[in-house]
Amino acid sequence: MSNLLVQNIKHTNGTTAQTIDSSGRVTTSTNRPAFMARRTSSQSAGTVVFDTVMLNQGSHYDNSNGRFTAPIAGLYSFSTVVLSNMGGTDNYFQLSLLINGTSYAKMQDYSYESNDSSGSLSVVASLSASDYVQVNFNQPYYGATSAASNFTYFSGYLLG
Repeated sequence: MSNLLVQNIKHTNGTTAQTIDSSGRVTTSTNRPAFMARRTSSQSAGTVVFDTVMLNQGSHYDNSNGRFTAPIAGLYSFSTVVLSNMGGTDNYFQLSLLINGTSYAKMQDYSYESNDSSGSLSVVASLSASDYVQVNFNQPYYGATSAASNFTYFSGYLLG
């Protein structure tokens, strides 16, 4: 068996890609694409634009159109939660994660007795460079200024 004894793995230009500390914990560069954004006001149905950015490593999430655009090909993890604003009606609602405008994952639920409900999705997707990901909701939903503060958000990051 061979051992590779290193503390850092670097690109030829000197940027550190990984660091291994004395306890064996591995950390990767802060250049890894990652984002977290939430909605700050209620909105009608359609593409959800998460307008308040909490984290945007690499600036690949655009809070003007609600899209994350992959900078490189790879596996990405995405998670979203949207709290419906059913306006006192019982109805079905659907939450969709779209890749390049096409549904990739979808969930559906029913709001009973005029109660608001939340939908959530967590997925792993293989993206090509320049593919974009966004969220769609078919009913009105709450943003962070309502009593439902922080219940409507979208996040993702490059797995590798």
